Amino acid sequence: MPRGHADISGFFGDFVLEPPGLVNMWPHAEPPPTDDPEVARTGYSGVGRKP
Repeated sequence: MPRGHADISGFFGDFVLEPPGLVNMWPHAEPPPTDDPEVARTGYSGVGRKP
């Protein structure tokens, strides 16, 4: 099962997320017809720095 936004943000621990924060990295308005739309949109990306 894919991890959600809250689950992924927990991996950053005490790191401070740089703007724009933890964002969905799916670059398209619609997933390809062969992909499950709920799974295709669960990729998150973020950059954090140690305070």
